[in-house]
Amino acid sequence: VWSRNGNLRTSLISVGKPVHALAWGPKGTDLLLAHGNLLSVKSTAAGKRTLQWKGLPDSSGIVLCVDWSSVTNRIVTGSEDCIYRIFDSFGLPLYVSKRAEHAITSVAWRPSGDSFAVGSFNVLRLCDATGWTYSRTRTNVGSFMRLKWSPDGTQLAGATGGGKAVFAQIVDRTMEYGSVSATLTDPSKITVADCSVPGSEEELDFPRDRVVDFALGYGHLVVCTASQCFVYEAPNYNTPQVFDLRNAVNLLVLSKKSFAIVDTVNGVQVYNYEGRLLSSPRFQGLRPEFLSADYLSLSPDVIAILDQTDLKTVRIFDALTGRPCASGPEIKHDQEITKVSLSQYGTSSLDRRLVFIDSNRELFITPTANLPGVRKKFAVQKLATQVDTCCWNDESDLLACVADSRLTVYYYPHALYVDKDLLSLTQETQDGSEFGKLPQIQTFYGTQIGVRRADGALLTATVPPYPAMLYEYASGGRWKECTQLCRFIKSPQLWGTLAGMAIYHQDLESAEIALSAVKEVDKLQYIKHIKSLPSSEVRNSEMMLYKRCAEEAESILMQASPPLVYHAIKLNIRLFKWDRALEIAKKNKKYEDIVLWYRNKYLKEFGRSENMDAYARLGKEMGDLDDEEIERKKNEAKEAELGSGDRK
Repeated sequence: VWSRNGNLRTSLISVGKPVHALAWGPKGTDLLLAHGNLLSVKSTAAGKRTLQWKGLPDSSGIVLCVDWSSVTNRIVTGSEDCIYRIFDSFGLPLYVSKRAEHAITSVAWRPSGDSFAVGSFNVLRLCDATGWTYSRTRTNVGSFMRLKWSPDGTQLAGATGGGKAVFAQIVDRTMEYGSVSATLTDPSKITVADCSVPGSEEELDFPRDRVVDFALGYGHLVVCTASQCFVYEAPNYNTPQVFDLRNAVNLLVLSKKSFAIVDTVNGVQVYNYEGRLLSSPRFQGLRPEFLSADYLSLSPDVIAILDQTDLKTVRIFDALTGRPCASGPEIKHDQEITKVSLSQYGTSSLDRRLVFIDSNRELFITPTANLPGVRKKFAVQKLATQVDTCCWNDESDLLACVADSRLTVYYYPHALYVDKDLLSLTQETQDGSEFGKLPQIQTFYGTQIGVRRADGALLTATVPPYPAMLYEYASGGRWKECTQLCRFIKSPQLWGTLAGMAIYHQDLESAEIALSAVKEVDKLQYIKHIKSLPSSEVRNSEMMLYKRCAEEAESILMQASPPLVYHAIKLNIRLFKWDRALEIAKKNKKYEDIVLWYRNKYLKEFGRSENMDAYARLGKEMGDLDDEEIERKKNEAKEAELGSGDRK
């Protein structure tokens, strides 16, 4: 390793074969080298073990070129056997190409990490990050010995064995949203077309600069050139909102009400579609050059960023102010996270959900704000295992994922925080074997799910339109129409979704109908019991108990005015929390005899003797209890707490 002034700093490693290629790791602390058919990762830090694996199976072959992506942390190699390969940072093979005509002499990751270039004799390829080929261009310049991308990722320079320099630009890149498509036909020209409107094709020219990045979604087209940002609103593409950019854009992410621009100097900046800067979230350790669409997600009111210095932490910011969310500034996990995604449905941060996939390929969900009745330590819940990819719907809270060769669509993922038993009733599973290995869900717009296979083929799956209609009715409080829709469709998944929604919004009438439709008799009986209660505080407490939130249920009773002490005691007795029941009675200096009576009754029914000292002492103090007297006191306690007209 040499300093930039040419001074030898250290002799890092010595191997028995010639070193044909080198590449620095994303953080600049690891060095990848290719020697013979082997690949080695050597750390510059002392004491770390060198990682080594076979770059190609043939021991007589040679790995000629390597590159290491700073964004995806993936390694691409090219070798004499005319094959390029993709590995993760631990040497696990992710992709092996078909054999080309000639040896692979150069490879180079695009700065954004979403694609890479491959050079061989008279052939230049552009490949997706998963390995399949976008395009193959034939030239007459000899072998491409070295490839290098421009910092903005729009241009590629190549040095060839024929003594010529070759320059290339990316074109024909296409984005689709609904019936609208936008195609980069020229470095400074985009064609927009709506297939539902004949003759609607329009050309957008940017004569001042070349297009660096563009994104289409949520009724808007955002185009970033080298010095300006253009914001178009469909279907009017004649009068865009324009503002200047000082630095090249690395990443562009859209949401319903705003979009985020990432560059290496200013970091993350959030704009609305009128071109006004809303916020610029920052935190110590923000590495914008390492961010990708998998590490940053934007919703109308929240932005989530995966901390690149600690891949087990997701930072949550208010999209309007750029400040850390007061209800939960960060989410910590016990494994490294590989993808984050925020839901787009809802009007406030209480409706926002974050899903993430970790290094074990497990899918988790968590609210971004503190939900009533959801304790922080139980906020992160596992949804699925062996997950390849996931994506939220743009119009509702539907969540699609491909896991274990099956496509699963969760109609109401929030059911985990209402009743875990209902989750299985709100999901639809389809066979996903046609998607192959390592598929990626690229879009989930309306009822269409776009899945990209590992070989580059784009497949489409569909979901029924009825869940989105159910969300629309429920958001407007139109529960009668929700019930009518479910009765018309007669889908168990739709009834389960309605049950979860109705319980969450405490519309017990609709919940009772939905639970009877899915034949959940025990839950139905409990909902009917809650409906019969005379007090709103007691009903709310029982709803919390239904959600398995006993502490919150007790808190509602004790915070009532006046406190419902007797009902709080009965709540803990039903849960066999005898210590807490007696503690409440002693603290409020009443109903101790009732607690002791229930305890004695419990011991008698189960044929057990007293083993709790507090109850043993209380029994000696009070002696024998008269059943009729206790019944009279119980009735008086109920009348005292629920007898007022307001409570009823």
